[in-house]
Amino acid sequence: MSVYFMLYIVLFVSILCIAIYKNINKDEKFEFLIREREKDIEVKTTLYTFLIFICVFSYAALLPITDIIWKKNLSILCEEDPIKYSSFIATVTKYTGISIIFFIMIFKPLVLKLRWKHLALVTPVSYLLLFSPVFMVIFLDSLTFLNIHTNVYYIISYVGAFQVSIFHSLKYTVFDTVKEMAILKINKSNQAQAKSFIDIIGFRFGNAFGGWLVIILFSIFHTLELRKIYPYLFLAILLISMLWVLSTILLAKIYKKNNKFK
Repeated sequence: MSVYFMLYIVLFVSILCIAIYKNINKDEKFEFLIREREKDIEVKTTLYTFLIFICVFSYAALLPITDIIWKKNLSILCEEDPIKYSSFIATVTKYTGISIIFFIMIFKPLVLKLRWKHLALVTPVSYLLLFSPVFMVIFLDSLTFLNIHTNVYYIISYVGAFQVSIFHSLKYTVFDTVKEMAILKINKSNQAQAKSFIDIIGFRFGNAFGGWLVIILFSIFHTLELRKIYPYLFLAILLISMLWVLSTILLAKIYKKNNKFK
């Protein structure tokens, strides 16, 4: 008799629990709170993904602008000789490979010691520091009374080669690492889509933007002389770099605060 009584009690409690659960799910306030939390997570994920996208876009946009300035001055230094030009590019590519190995040895232990924010800022800050000498040389060259025109192509070509080598090395050692670390913070249901959006659209759109910016400036000023659009290219580089740094700082705050947006 007592066994049947216990079974009835268990059955009654189970039905009561099901009824309470159903009633809670029908509660509009409860459903509203769930929807609001899902919206909040979605907004945070979208903003977070967009900030990573901006960082990748900025890197990719700076690549063609920097390459155009460097390679144009290099071609003038090589006196439009394709053999000299190709030999110089091959040498830079060789040293870029060596520097990648060097940076891997340096930054591998630092990844575990430094904060994500500090690692993420290494690439944009290094770019600005490395590009500053090129900007200063071109600016001083525009002041004709200084008469440094004979050396400007030599300086820009070699400083630019060093800059390009370091910039590409940082991309494969630091930039890609912090980018992947940031993507891992996104919840798994959105991670694949976010990664495709960032890696494919972000990089290609940035590359296209940098190239088209130069073409548009040539069209606006009706010229094919790179020197005439230098001020606008430098302004574009400064604005893109500032956007990159600002996005990185904002991204670092969300990266530190949220843990996979759960």
